[in-house]
Amino acid sequence: MRGGRVEVAVTLDRPSQVAFQKQMSLIRKANQMAVARGLYKEAHIIIGEAKLTPKNVPYKHGPLQSSGTVANPVLRENGAVRQVLGFGGPAAPYAKRQHEDLTLRHHPPFGKGGRAKYLEIPAMERASYIGKTVADELVKGFREVGKARVKS
Repeated sequence: MRGGRVEVAVTLDRPSQVAFQKQMSLIRKANQMAVARGLYKEAHIIIGEAKLTPKNVPYKHGPLQSSGTVANPVLRENGAVRQVLGFGGPAAPYAKRQHEDLTLRHHPPFGKGGRAKYLEIPAMERASYIGKTVADELVKGFREVGKARVKS
């Protein structure tokens, strides 16, 4: 007892250190995968919302609306996750102009509806839900790690 508190020193032997490091590595990977799953789910929700016409994506003949895609998440070595979603493909310059130019008119007789910022606005509207979706996936990830721990 020192200074009114009880202290305990714990020392791990080499096999325990290796097992601990292995478990931590599993947890890091599970967390990264959980974040990727959450972001991927949210990206699909956002792109689905952005494709709604006449609310969001400008629509005249349909190619811009059908060009909306969600890429697979990219897992970085440093633990980061990159999720890309967007519109354009071969028509990227057109998609960018339709998204950024606030002076374009998208309603009849010029088109069948939509608006500029057709991807940005749904993403901002969804921002408050992204953290919960990722957190839910993290909980699932912890459960998976726990199951793996029990099996090993």
